[in-house]
Amino acid sequence: MIDKYTGGDCVKTNNDGFTLIEMMVVVAIMGILYSVALPTYSQYVQDGRRADIQQEMLQQVAHLERQYTRLGGYPDDRNIPGTDYYSFSYVPSAAAAATAGIENDSRTFLLTAIPKSNSSQSNDICGSMSINHQGLTTPNTSQCWK
Repeated sequence: MIDKYTGGDCVKTNNDGFTLIEMMVVVAIMGILYSVALPTYSQYVQDGRRADIQQEMLQQVAHLERQYTRLGGYPDDRNIPGTDYYSFSYVPSAAAAATAGIENDSRTFLLTAIPKSNSSQSNDICGSMSINHQGLTTPNTSQCWK
């Protein structure tokens, strides 16, 4: 058979491929999966960062307890470097702050981790987390301190 357009044999075309509708369906399905998976992933990342900062706080408390055992009191001042997501606040007892010049005479402390406002932890459900010399933690909900 002679093709009148090419002047030779008939050319068989291959129509294997994806149509525009099929591609749009795939993109829509991927969008739905992404919208479901991203919030869950973000929550797991926040939970992981919260667990990391709690571990750091517990290590700081252990160091403070060792200092209390060695020196007879908690330090009057403590500078704890922050992370990318949290900053720390250390508050000794009011009586220790009143005795200027005498170091390590605090009988209580409060250590607080505060989420930085420009970080992804700023909207964490637990917000600021604290632990004191007695081991009491805030917020005291079951999902914040595990």
